[in-house]
This record gives sequence, structure tokens and C-alpha cells, in this order.
Amino acid sequence: MKYMMNSEYKRRVFNECMLECMCKIHGQVLNGDCADTAFSSERMKAMSKNLTKTFMKDCMKLDNQQIRQTKASLSEAVTFIQDCIALSEAIAEDKAQCAKDEKLEMPADQEIKLGAEDKALIDKLFHDKNPELQVDQIRDATVNALLAEDKKAQEIKDSLSIANAQVSNGGDPETLKEAVSRIEHRGPTSLMNAIINRVTTMAVQDINENSKTPMTVGEIMKENAEEIRDRATMIYALYEMANVLGIHKYTVNEIKAEAEKIYYGK
Repeated sequence: MKYMMNSEYKRRVFNECMLECMCKIHGQVLNGDCADTAFSSERMKAMSKNLTKTFMKDCMKLDNQQIRQTKASLSEAVTFIQDCIALSEAIAEDKAQCAKDEKLEMPADQEIKLGAEDKALIDKLFHDKNPELQVDQIRDATVNALLAEDKKAQEIKDSLSIANAQVSNGGDPETLKEAVSRIEHRGPTSLMNAIINRVTTMAVQDINENSKTPMTVGEIMKENAEEIRDRATMIYALYEMANVLGIHKYTVNEIKAEAEKIYYGK
């Protein structure tokens, strides 16, 4: 059996602490509370944590960097993230030293879990230095993106209604076909649009694969509108978190590339 080196154990504990901090911020953005109590549904709480850990692990390149490299890559992040880094490193050093003193041997594939004392220290950090300003900025940007999508959705409905009315009054049927074709081939109009489209597509596939009676896209969207919106919000907020917290400042071209990747399921 392969065993984990003490330095690797320290690195993994540090990473887990940083991810715990990210989960708590994400929970505050979505519901104004910490991730452990922000969701009434256990399933949605688990989904939020999994999305946050997967996204932030990739965004901060935690699987491929040592602690010093992660600290260097986050050197321009906001003050609260620097506080998270300092606490995560302190917890990791303490746990690594305890493991060394006790001559603990841990399997290389052992999952790292934070103890109650570790989480209490993180809770205290959030209590003492709550990142309210950044949380509000992330939440406002996410809400604005949703409102913009609602406005665009209404504009699409209006354009289709006008085209349909023209056909009903004796106009050229091609008018409606052209309107539908433009919508179908426009591609993603924004990052939020791409995320909503992808979440909807996955919901349609999932429901029809597990249902005896296939449902139309319209029926699925109507019956699952709230969950589709919640999932899309969870994902979009992560991009705003990375940007506002200074973890990764996305350029216009990067956002465009991300939107296309998500929209087309690449």
C-alpha cells in the first residue's frame, strides 16, 4: 500500500480548508447564509457544495500546485481571500505536525475531511471578517444577469408573437420560420444564457431518460422552472465569485469562450 507523505497531507488539508471557505461564500451569495444552513433541501445543499468544490478546485488549480504556488497565484486576490489562505495554512501546518508527532501513516488515496475544530475556526473567520461587500457585489451581478435573461426571453416571445400574428393575418408563413431559425442558430448571447440553456438541456435529457412518458421541452421547463433557475444561478455565481474575489479575472474573450463551451456541451 502506498502512503501519503506528510507534505502531501499538509497540501491536501490546505486545499480542503480553502474549498470550505469557497463553499461558505457561495452559500452566502445564494441565500445570505453559510453553506451548511443556506438550503432547505439537502440535495440542493450537496449540489451547491459539489459545484463549488469542482469549479474552485479547477479555477485555483489546487490539484496541480503546492501551497506556495497557490499563494502566489492568489497574491492579487481580495483581503478576505488572503485571510482564508493564512487560516488554511495554519490549520494545515498544525494537522501535519500532529500527524508527524504521532507517526500517523495515511493511505495515499485517503479522503481528507475537516474536523469540527477546523470548521469552527473557519466559522470564526467568517464571523469576525465577513466578506459582506464582496458577497453583495457577487449577488447583485448574478441577479442582474438573471434579469437581463428574463428581458431577452420576453423580447423573443414578443418577436415570435408578432411573427405569428402576421402569419395569422395572411402574411408570409416564412416570416415565422425565419424568426424561429434565427433564434435556434444564434448561439449563446451571454454566459448566463449559455448556462440556462445547458441546464435546461440536461434536465430534458434526465427527465425523459427516467420517465415512462416523454415530456416536451416546454412542459419540462414549466414544471421545473424554479430548479432550472436555481441551478443556473449556482453555476453563474461561481464565475462572479472568481472575478470579484480576485481569484481569476475573466476577460471578455474568456467569458465568450466559456459561454460557447457550456452552450454546446463541450
